[in-house]
Amino acid sequence: MARGFVHNPRNINFKGMKKYLSLLSAAAFIVCLIPITPALAITQNQINAEVQVVCPDNYGNWWSGSGTIIDSKGIILTNKHVVTDEHGGIIQTCFIGFVSSISQEPDFGTKASPNLAEVKYYTTSSDMDAAMLYINNPTNKIYPFVDIWTSDSSALKFGDKIEVIGYPSIGGSTITYTSGDFSGFGSSSDGTQNYIKTSVPLEHGNSGGAAYDAIGKFIGIPSMVVAGKLNSLSYVLSINSIKNWLSGILGSNYSQSIIQLPTPSITTERAIQPDITPPDISQVTVQFYDCSRFYTLKGSLGQLQSTKYPLYPSDCIPLTYDPNKSYNISPETIYEKITLPDVTLDDVYTWDEGWFTEPRTDQFMGFGTRSEENRVEWLQFLKDGFIPSSAGGEVGNHYLTIQLYDKNGNASQAKSWQYNYSKVSESVNISPTTPDTKLINRMRGYILLQVESHGEAWYVNPADGKRYYMKDGSTAYEMMRKFGLGITDADLAKMPQEGEKNNYPSLVNNLKGKILLQVQEHGEAWYIDPKSGYRYYMKDGDAAYSLMRYYSLGITNSDLGKIPEGTL
Repeated sequence: MARGFVHNPRNINFKGMKKYLSLLSAAAFIVCLIPITPALAITQNQINAEVQVVCPDNYGNWWSGSGTIIDSKGIILTNKHVVTDEHGGIIQTCFIGFVSSISQEPDFGTKASPNLAEVKYYTTSSDMDAAMLYINNPTNKIYPFVDIWTSDSSALKFGDKIEVIGYPSIGGSTITYTSGDFSGFGSSSDGTQNYIKTSVPLEHGNSGGAAYDAIGKFIGIPSMVVAGKLNSLSYVLSINSIKNWLSGILGSNYSQSIIQLPTPSITTERAIQPDITPPDISQVTVQFYDCSRFYTLKGSLGQLQSTKYPLYPSDCIPLTYDPNKSYNISPETIYEKITLPDVTLDDVYTWDEGWFTEPRTDQFMGFGTRSEENRVEWLQFLKDGFIPSSAGGEVGNHYLTIQLYDKNGNASQAKSWQYNYSKVSESVNISPTTPDTKLINRMRGYILLQVESHGEAWYVNPADGKRYYMKDGSTAYEMMRKFGLGITDADLAKMPQEGEKNNYPSLVNNLKGKILLQVQEHGEAWYIDPKSGYRYYMKDGDAAYSLMRYYSLGITNSDLGKIPEGTL
């Protein structure tokens, strides 16, 4: 649920702190005293331990929510979104308002000595919304607190009473009580598996407060409301999921670890930086694709340029990542698909990537600011995108390096993937063996790639059953002219193009795997894919080389040796 935002703040006993604290104004709340009578489950100590949290950001806004003191040293549990500004950044320091009576407005201290708290921990995944604040307590004051460590929310049953206290925006300036029934547990399908469903009415400002069961046990943090077409349900972040989160970041002895941390050294002059970790890059994966069939040499300098844009993974050939293998495919024609798990995406604000001649481990570019709107667009692009390589075409090792940044500019370690480019000018010697007639007949018309070498390409001529080495575009052009079979325009029109219906199956089957030349035109060359029977235009040698490699089959060196080699 969104925080309670007060647009026209009034003085809350710390007027004039703008200059002293470098903040823009004082917090405000509508004066509307609505005393409540606490239920039997809510004790005076629990009321005293409930605080109002007011967080000023750097954009002139003041965000209001609730919080619960969970240790006598002044440690507050609340929602992460209570301490988050409108751009997704964490507000480092917040004002804390204390009460000792249900009819008393929160006391935020004085101008000279305001009640301040530092945001120390907060969750980073979309299915958890919690934060931990430490009150500035130089005099070691003892605060009323609620023991949350022995609570268990898993035993709740349908209809169990749930009681909530906090500072909703419609409850005036005093602490407010609401109650309802336990309605069930959340589910992973909608990302609410860490939450409890309830009929308790919640409003802006309840966020971060306290929810108790019928015997007064703390069961979680009121966090959000999900509205349907006719009604709505409130969601409470369960105490069990909160304890699991703390255990994950602090270990099994998390309660003692929290309590034993030193008192924060907040001053009104300077706020402490939040204690957070950068995005996790360890789970980031990259899939490389060979898109060379969509590139051709253009211009006076013979530069590789794409003939189609945009490209999609289904257009290109996926490559098996092997840093110890060399490929005969220029890095200029490689695309990469970068995948970040959702749990990592949630913490990513921007990124850097680049191709280098050596792997990088340092912060190699720097944090670039990005608006929230652009960030959303970028995250969608990263989920769906297919990115062309920025590497050059030089022979040697190339390294794709990626680095992630969170909203505060914290950089992850750099992670690199190696791609080795080696132009193959001559074929690898294959030891000939006894020809395998069945294999030869099955492979007639196919392009074969040596999967155990550098991906060298061979064309098995349907006419003589021999394999011919396709080392480059000029060789492919020579093959087109030598092995091409003349065809009339009328017969060529009977050969289906991709997606068309095959109305002449007998003719198509006879020409599968063959190279056809239009004798009534200018000798344009077409390759008939032996698998689908579709015809593909080869306008020149480079196009023929790329296209024929695309419609290829992998073959081992031993099987390749069973097909006799021919010479052009």
